[in-house]
Formats: sequence, C-alpha cells, structure tokens
Amino acid sequence: MKACLLAYKFYECSPSLMQFACTFAEQGDEVDVICLGRENQPTFARYNGVSVYRVQRRVTDERSSLSYLLRTLRFLFRAAVFLSKRHLHRHYDLIHVQNVPDFLVFAAFLPRIFGVPVILDVHDAVPEFYASKFVDDRGSLIFNLLVIVTTTASLSDCLSRNPELPSRSRRCHRGIRPSS
Repeated sequence: MKACLLAYKFYECSPSLMQFACTFAEQGDEVDVICLGRENQPTFARYNGVSVYRVQRRVTDERSSLSYLLRTLRFLFRAAVFLSKRHLHRHYDLIHVQNVPDFLVFAAFLPRIFGVPVILDVHDAVPEFYASKFVDDRGSLIFNLLVIVTTTASLSDCLSRNPELPSRSRRCHRGIRPSS
C-alpha cells in the first residue's frame, strides 16, 4: 500500500504523526509524510522507511491570528500542489490528514476525486484552538469562519475524532459514511 500523511507540523515534534508513519512502514507499506520544516532541515529526508517531505519552512513567531491563518493557507496551497503531483506519479492508496487545521483536508482534493480514501484525524477543535492561541473574541470574524470551515470533514471518507472535543465538532459526523 502507498500512504501519504499530511500535517501542518514538524515531523520530529509530533509523536502521533511519527507513530502513524512508522506503523505503516513497519507493515511494509510505502509511506510519504508532507509536513513543515525548520530552517536548518533538508526538504527531503528518510527515517526508518518513511519519506518526509518538508514543503514549507516555519518559524513559530506568529503575532496575530491573521498571520497564522495566512501561513496555514500557504501550506495548504503548497501541500495540495505537492500532493497532487505526487499522486499522479505514485497513485496513493490512502491519504491521512491530521488537523489542525481541518481544512487541510482540501489538499487531498485531487486524489479524492480519483477515489482515494481520505482520513481526517481530528486532534483539536480548530475554532477553540485559534481562540486560545490568540485570545481572540469568540465572536470575531476569523473565529466564526473557522466554525464554518470545520464542516470540511465531509470531504473525508473517515473521521477520527478526539472524544474530548466540544460538541460543535460533532457536526462533522454528517460527512461520514455509515460503513466507515
């Protein structure tokens, strides 16, 4: 099987991402990870059978929710282009997207059109995450847009959700097929 894991995270700093990737690799699957990179890291590396592609450098110096949002949108665009090109050459069998943000699932749009199953692995409720990170008013435009965007899980075939999340995130369950 050929799997691709996508996350707006540093590979080496995300135990859950590393665990998923290594589990695939240990089973003999080919696994690519598309993620963030630091300034001193190469854009490609291989760890224990896992191919790690760092499509965007990140310095964690965001001072506002808007700058953070713009960086995540830039990553979404870069990841979508990279993932689409890789899929056309490799033909992935599975795409696994870890949130934050939920809308990162849109990077898998082209493979999804070709019938590739997409899993959205929800670890945090995005609107509340942004509100806590930037102490934004829950009535702000960005917060309300993020509440709307969390419904993007309907693009995925399967939703893995942390049971401790606020009830609002349960709306995402509408997009899951009963057989999933």
